[in-house]
Parts: sequence; structure tokens; C-alpha cells
Amino acid sequence: MNTKLKPVVFVQGKYPYTAQNTGQQLMLLNALKVTQDPKKLREMIGVKSIAEVYRTLDKIVMRKEYHSVLVKLGMDFEY
Repeated sequence: MNTKLKPVVFVQGKYPYTAQNTGQQLMLLNALKVTQDPKKLREMIGVKSIAEVYRTLDKIVMRKEYHSVLVKLGMDFEY
């Protein structure tokens, strides 16, 4: 399979993979409670490729790490 993987970014751009897909991230978190099969996850969250599933997982992980670092520095959402 020859797929061109796109980078994981959080800025708005003219390409759809650059958008912050919070809805898909939440659906993926709920779908992970049911299965961890990438093909089934792709169907459950409604994306075109398995690469998008992995890209969404990367965005979730980066978001959680970013917020945990902010909390360690004393900055949370109540800051």
C-alpha cells in the first residue's frame, strides 16, 4: 500500500487534515472502548483511511501531553 501520510498539525489551512477535529477525537475515544481494530475504528468514526485514524490518535495524545505540561507549570483552565 502506497499512502502519503500527512503531518499532524493544529492550525487551520486549506487542507482538511490540518483542522482540529475535536468531534472525531471524541468519537474515537468512545470507539476505543469497544474495539482497537483500526479497520473497525475507521468505520465507526467515519474517516476515509486508517491513516486518518492514526493521525486522530496522534492529535489526542499531543493534546493530552500539552495540557498535562501546562498543569505541571501551574496553568490550568481556571488560570
